[in-house]
Order: sequence, then structure tokens, then C-alpha cells
Amino acid sequence: MCALRWLSTQLDRIQEAQQIKRSPTYRDLDPKLNEIRLLHILPAKRGKRIECRLSHASIDDEQARYQALSYVWGAQLEQLRDVLNIRHIFVDDKVVAITRNLEVALRHIRDEQDEVVLWVDALCINQFNLAEKSSQISIMGKIYQRAYKVLAWLGQEDQHAKPAYQLIRTLTRLSYLTVSHSSMAGAKLTPQVFRDAGIEVSDLPWESLASLFRRPYWSRMWVIQELYHADSTGAGYCGLRTIDES
Repeated sequence: MCALRWLSTQLDRIQEAQQIKRSPTYRDLDPKLNEIRLLHILPAKRGKRIECRLSHASIDDEQARYQALSYVWGAQLEQLRDVLNIRHIFVDDKVVAITRNLEVALRHIRDEQDEVVLWVDALCINQFNLAEKSSQISIMGKIYQRAYKVLAWLGQEDQHAKPAYQLIRTLTRLSYLTVSHSSMAGAKLTPQVFRDAGIEVSDLPWESLASLFRRPYWSRMWVIQELYHADSTGAGYCGLRTIDES
């Protein structure tokens, strides 16, 4: 009986999601101006519903300041779970259905005091307009390059996030000690480097680091393009934690 009630509840959720708009009401982008849409996340306290608005900006306009979100829509094994856990936000006063992973990301990125301006493909591209979708994908690299910060949403925090981020900071610090800033690619973290720093290699949380890189985010083909084109200013998020704050 419990299983039947659970299934009935999930089917009700799917039916509800189908009755709600999957995307906002979009105004056409002007290709002559190389326009993109930007999502403005309105400030609110944690727990409050997410309210946003969309605006247009030219990708060539140096005054257009925004952050770009790099995230996973949902690994194949998680797609059904995301469908069964559809979340709703408000965009231009309309209820819009999005995946659970995106809703959680927006909730963590939102600020309590200031509006956050974000480019996120699922909401800033009209997914039902194939011509627009193709056009926007063709300038995706430039969109990430123009963003003043790229936010890599790795997912919610778990017990591995803090030690993994601390290890990344340690490895980065040791790399800077071994080479000049202009040749970071030549950094070689030999056992002697760790010994000189008073660090026992076997004591470091390597399993936590491996767990971080086993997350579905890293399986996305687009990650390479998004992070390659990103400015040097960026942040990797696990829940509320970033590398700089770990």
C-alpha cells in the first residue's frame, strides 16, 4: 500500500508539472545585436520562493555584467528522479518548472540583499525555439568568456566537500611554491615538496578529492568548453562552500 501511495503521489506531481509552463514567456532575441537573455534573481531570505526576471543584453556590450552558471542538467540515472522532483520558480511573475538540481543551485547562489544577474542555459535560451537554440549554442564560448565570473555548481555539500576543497587549496599553494606564476603548468609536486612543507602525503584526504571528481558534473561534455572559456575569476560550489571559503 505504501508503494502504491508513493507512486500515486509521484504521478500527481508529474501531472501537475505538465500543467505548469516549462519555460518563461520569451521575447525574440535580436541577432543583429548579438543579444542574449540574462536571469535576474531577486534578493530574498533562505527558504523563500525563488523569483526572477529576464532581460536582454548584447554580448558585445562591455557594460553587461553577469555571472554564468556551469552545472549538470541531470545524469541519465537521475533524470527520472528530477522529473519526479520538479521544482517551481517564478520568472516574470509566471510559474516555471525546472529541475531539482537547478533549483537548488539558484537557491544557493541567490543573495539576501542584492540582485544576482546570471546566465543559465535552461532559462536564458528558449529551448523550444530550435533556430534560437542553435544560434545561442554557437556563441556559448563567448557567453562564458564575457561573464565576469563562472560558477561551477558541483552539487550539494557532503562529508567529502570540505576536505576535498582544503586539499585543492593545499595543492595549489604548493604548486605556487615550486614554480613561477607564469609557468604553473610546469609544477611538479614530488614527495620531497610535501616533505619540505611538513606534510605527510598519506595523511591527505585523497579519497575525498576522488569523490569530488566522481560527481556527475564532470561527466558533461560541455564542462571543458565552459571552463576553458571562463575568465580566471571563477568559483566551484558544493552547497554553500566554495574553494576560497573552505
